[in-house]
Amino acid sequence: MNIFKQAVLTQLRVPTARGNLSAEQLAQLPIEGTNNLAAIATDLAKCLAESAPTTLDFLDTSIKVDEALEARFELVKEIIKHRQSTARAKSAEAADKSHNAKIDALIAAKEEEKLSSLSVEELAKLRK
Repeated sequence: MNIFKQAVLTQLRVPTARGNLSAEQLAQLPIEGTNNLAAIATDLAKCLAESAPTTLDFLDTSIKVDEALEARFELVKEIIKHRQSTARAKSAEAADKSHNAKIDALIAAKEEEKLSSLSVEELAKLRK
């Protein structure tokens, strides 16, 4: 099941320094800084590691992982991935916009240069 759908349907909350937060509230937090997603993910990863069995026995089906803890960790990871990809897309869009503005300025300068090299008679013919 999609982690966001699961978070909504199960009313999944993630414990943080600011209290238990929903997926919507987590999505508003910064990736880095104070009360950030990276620190929350680190704390959840530590909790997962502590709750994992010390020995792996793939034949012992009685060993259960904390599914809610795992879901919280996956939710935070997905939010971080989404925020990072959005930031990269915005950065690329800004770079493209800057590049296009520079090209447009050069085109305008070339057109101005071309017009300034025309004779008076040629310029008169261009008038509307």
